[in-house]
Amino acid sequence: MTSAGFIAPARREFLSEVAYYQRVEEGLGAKFLAALEDATARALACPMTGSPALSGTRRVFLKDFPFALIYRADDQETTV
Repeated sequence: MTSAGFIAPARREFLSEVAYYQRVEEGLGAKFLAALEDATARALACPMTGSPALSGTRRVFLKDFPFALIYRADDQETTV
């Protein structure tokens, strides 16, 4: 299994969304984070099952949130 590395813009975006959802409703930020972790785990476990996206990337959708995790996988790492 490879590891996941988040590029800086992706990390900023997901931290911003965690904070936003937490402001909307107590505990919702944690649910968003759990959905992101689940999507990341799915991408790591079966990287080729994500839907093909632009420029050789793939995507998996977060459960219960209107977001997709965009990633590129190779033998060493999955980059988000």
